[in-house]
Amino acid sequence: MRGHRIEGADKVTGRAPFVDDLRADALGFTPLIAMAVTAPVGRGVIQRIGAEAALAVPGVRAVVSHLNAPRMRKVVSLSMSEPGVRLPLQSPKIDYAGQVVALVVAETLAAARQGVAAVTVEFDTDAPPVVRLSDAAGRLKAVKRAGIGPGRSRKGDVDAALASAAVTIDEAVHNAAHHQNPIEPGAVIACWDEDGGLTVHAAVQWHHIDSMMIGQAFGLGWAEGLPGLLNRVLRKARPDGKVRLVNHFSGGAFGRNISYQALLLAPLAAKVASAPVKFVHTRRDTFSLLSHRSEVRQRLRLGAHADGRLAAIVLEPDIAKGAAAFVEPVGEMPMQLYAHDTHRLTTRVAGLDLPGAGWMRGPGVAYAIFALEQGMDRLAAKLGMDPLEIRLRNHADIHPVSGKPWESKALRDAYEAGAAAIGWHDRPAGGTPRPDGRLTGYGMASAIDLGRQFPATAHVTLTRDGTAIVSLAVAEMGQGLLTGLTGLIAEMAGVTPDKVDLRRQATSEGYAAGSIGSTGTYSNAAAILDALGRIARGLADRARKDRTSPLHGRAAKGARIAGERLVLTDGTGVPLRDVLERYGDQTASGRAGLTFGASPLAKASFGAVFCEMAVDPVTLDLEVVRLIGAYDCGRVLQPAIASAQLRGAMIMGLGQALMEETRLDRRSGAWTNAELGEALIPTQADVRHVQAITVGAATTDGPLDFKGIAETAIVGVAPAIASAFADATGGLIRSLPMTHAERLRAVRAAPRQTFREAAE
Repeated sequence: MRGHRIEGADKVTGRAPFVDDLRADALGFTPLIAMAVTAPVGRGVIQRIGAEAALAVPGVRAVVSHLNAPRMRKVVSLSMSEPGVRLPLQSPKIDYAGQVVALVVAETLAAARQGVAAVTVEFDTDAPPVVRLSDAAGRLKAVKRAGIGPGRSRKGDVDAALASAAVTIDEAVHNAAHHQNPIEPGAVIACWDEDGGLTVHAAVQWHHIDSMMIGQAFGLGWAEGLPGLLNRVLRKARPDGKVRLVNHFSGGAFGRNISYQALLLAPLAAKVASAPVKFVHTRRDTFSLLSHRSEVRQRLRLGAHADGRLAAIVLEPDIAKGAAAFVEPVGEMPMQLYAHDTHRLTTRVAGLDLPGAGWMRGPGVAYAIFALEQGMDRLAAKLGMDPLEIRLRNHADIHPVSGKPWESKALRDAYEAGAAAIGWHDRPAGGTPRPDGRLTGYGMASAIDLGRQFPATAHVTLTRDGTAIVSLAVAEMGQGLLTGLTGLIAEMAGVTPDKVDLRRQATSEGYAAGSIGSTGTYSNAAAILDALGRIARGLADRARKDRTSPLHGRAAKGARIAGERLVLTDGTGVPLRDVLERYGDQTASGRAGLTFGASPLAKASFGAVFCEMAVDPVTLDLEVVRLIGAYDCGRVLQPAIASAQLRGAMIMGLGQALMEETRLDRRSGAWTNAELGEALIPTQADVRHVQAITVGAATTDGPLDFKGIAETAIVGVAPAIASAFADATGGLIRSLPMTHAERLRAVRAAPRQTFREAAE
């Protein structure tokens, strides 16, 4: 099992069921095709929709707009997605460019495209949209909460600490909006059933949250929202609504496949057309109908004592917010990375005329740590210290805010491993010429992400023949969760991986945690472990009452499965297979995470990223020669999959640093590079030398001994790359991505004469 993805062969050979591949032989019907008509303006009101020409196109069955769409009920979006704020096709109001104003439903894709081209829409636009923070001064408002993180916090007297600090820095940084662009654009198939229920085929990251959203919108159960959801977790009950959400493989997600609009648009179209409907996003539609990472600008002030210890951290983020409740949680993590005397966080949010932003790998923290790590480099330069040394001086041996001890922390080991791998202590001076005439730069940064756990339930059966059957509605979006869980179940149940039957497609299963925030494997495995513990205690109780059993009369409390044995608290054990053969198949339901992993210990994953760069002194073209990340992950379950996850996240960080930016037309509010030809992402040529190293030992608190890893690995990459550029050129990067214009601005302000002349 180690290194072998259980769904890998099906994906490579084309047997894996992705939604857009589903045909009549798998579905039992041939769906109609729906395509979206979207608004070309960013603000206004629809005055008229002309559908007559579209309806005259052969094969077009319906045009759905706010004029004829069924009325939906308000939904509670626990993921803070757009449908929780505005439901699609319910109003003539235009909130952003790219908003769906109509759906054309047709028998073929060609007819649907022709129908979309034939629909005419007239708008009244009273004012231009506001889509950039630089234009939104009047919309900025201070907030106490920013998404799942704090918007405001303080520790001690920051102003006094800054005034007495030996050195201070005051920097402003900017992060451009950008999008997730996985291979699969996304598709949803909806079919209204004869019993009045609804079957939906989709790829989602959080099965029950999205089942709840669909059920609420169409009055099909789950109407009670969060209280009902928690009740189901507490009772370990299966859903009683009429939504049957079949969750398929996803060709990538990175946070966008949560409570998205197509989950409601496809059922709307199917209701109006009185037939099953498939809605497939075009690539351009994914930029407005699925989430993105917001634009953020930050002012950071740091103060340090003469020995490099931090005296104060002041962070003031301004965050763009679109048509969703989601706000980038920038303030959640920066105060948790380093030991410090005082801090202050003050966040402002601007509601802009944009699509709803949402979760994207390393939400909030990828931005915040870019600012913080740039600031740490500036402090090190002012103090004449090595960048690694100043981070070691400020290593937080306990949680800097709560004062709790860490559950486990191997950040020092990560620093050491990463530095050794790149040759940090023997590196040449910044700006040293290479044989090809380019100049060398080295940079580094720390990484952190919060350790989380979400509530989950699991239904487990151990059979006489040694099979572990686990029913769990989890999402596999390419991260290797199925393989990781299968290996864990085999380990926890004392069976071989080939004897694990993981049933993830069941639409009637109890609540499972979503594949979000590097929590899916941990949260769901904890529920499985609880169910196995219940089975173990039940078997031990049967055995202690059985006079013919070797465990007769012994205490059953605390019994557990260890390897292939049923073991009591006193160490007595018998082969698990023997007990199952004696008492038959055993089934139990488990739950975990009801306190969201609350613990007397602080939890986080850590890392250190190192970069070697080559920069052309004339053109400023750059190459990331080596990118090395060392990560504290606790016990590594599947080394090959962990390595792929870590390197994939590092590549996303490289893209964030160098090229990923979704640009906006200020006049219309539309994304101007909403296609893969212009929305640049790293290619194989950009990532030839990306290396991930794992450090750290098994964790000590909680039911399991590993950590989430996928979010942490993106966090320190952009600041490490910016640091390497500064080392090579003296140019300080203040805006991501590091476009040529930004690099040129940086070197023009650099103290090195060579680069000032080249820049001119």
